[in-house]
Amino acid sequence: MKILFLFIITALLLFPKETQNQIVEDPYKLEWEQFCKIWMSYVNKYPKAMHAGCCEIDHPSNNILKEGYKGESLLLCDYCDGEFCCG
Repeated sequence: MKILFLFIITALLLFPKETQNQIVEDPYKLEWEQFCKIWMSYVNKYPKAMHAGCCEIDHPSNNILKEGYKGESLLLCDYCDGEFCCG
C-alpha cells in the first residue's frame, strides 16, 4: 500500500496534467524564422541575384516578382492568421 501511495505521488510530481495555460511553440514557425534570418543575410549581400520572397514581402528585391508575368504576381505568400497556409 505504501508503494502504491508513493507511486501515485511520484507520478503526480513528475507528470503534471495542467496543459491549459501552457504555450506551445510551433516548431515550423521557429524553423521558418531561423531560415529567414539566414536567408536575408544572403539576400542583402547579393540583392540582384536573390530575392527575399515571403521572408520580407516589402523588400526591394521582390519588385520584379510583384510585377509578375502578364499581370499576375509571381510572389505567392498565403497567410492564415499570420501563419502560412497550404492550398
